[in-house]
Parts: sequence; C-alpha cells; structure tokens
Amino acid sequence: MLVSLVAAGAGCAASSDSQAEDELASQRMLFSRVNRPSYAFTWQMGCFCGPDTTRPIRITVTDGSITSAVYVSDQQPVSETIRADLRTIPGVFDMIEVALDTADEVTVTYDRELRYPTSVRIDRYKNAADDESNLELSDFVAPANPK
Repeated sequence: MLVSLVAAGAGCAASSDSQAEDELASQRMLFSRVNRPSYAFTWQMGCFCGPDTTRPIRITVTDGSITSAVYVSDQQPVSETIRADLRTIPGVFDMIEVALDTADEVTVTYDRELRYPTSVRIDRYKNAADDESNLELSDFVAPANPK
C-alpha cells in the first residue's frame, strides 16, 4: 500500500502505514481539542459517479450531526441517497482510518491551522480502472462562541 499524508503548507509527508496512522491520530486529536459541536464546510467528491455526487455541497453540522446539506450552486437540498454518503469531519477521519486499512493507496492533506482533512484521495485497487475517489473539503467555519 502506498500512503502519503501531508499537512497543508507544512511540507511533511508520511510514506508508511504506521506513519500515516500516527499522522491521522495526531490530526484527529488536534482537531478535536477545540470544542466544535457546530460548524459548516463545503464537500466536493470527485469520482466516476453521477453528476449530483460530484457537485459542491455545503454541509451544516449542529451538535455533531448533519442538519443541512445543500448544493452550493442553487441551495437546493441534496437527495437522501446523496446525503447518506456525507460525513461530518469526525466521520471523514473515520473514513480515512478505514481506507488506510483497506485501500491500496491513500493520500490525505490536512489544514495546517484547523487540522481537518482538506483532501482525501483513495485508490482502492491500484490496478483497477475508475475506482479512485477524491474528496475535497473547504470553507470550514465554526461559530465564534460554541455552546
């Protein structure tokens, strides 16, 4: 398995499974140190899948659960089918953990300041065509005074 983890702007990369797992644990811990039960971010999946899956989606999380998911372009709610595949930031950390255990290649970039994953590229089977996915997370905002 080829693994690469990068802290955005930091220029550090992990090239072994244990380094990747250590980096994931570190970034997850640093992200969770700040009380953020509610926040919003933009989710964009890149994959060989339907167009509604790859459109940018604005996700709102309230008290740790997704409470809103709308397409950025027209503010229309996503379908239940699409919504079922969306994750909170802790859910994305969990997704990375599973991918590190099961995929042939995983590349993750983290936000240097806030420590959430900003890019997650997963190639489940290195020699298979069209099984790759690339998740981009951006525009993270949290209330100034969390509850």
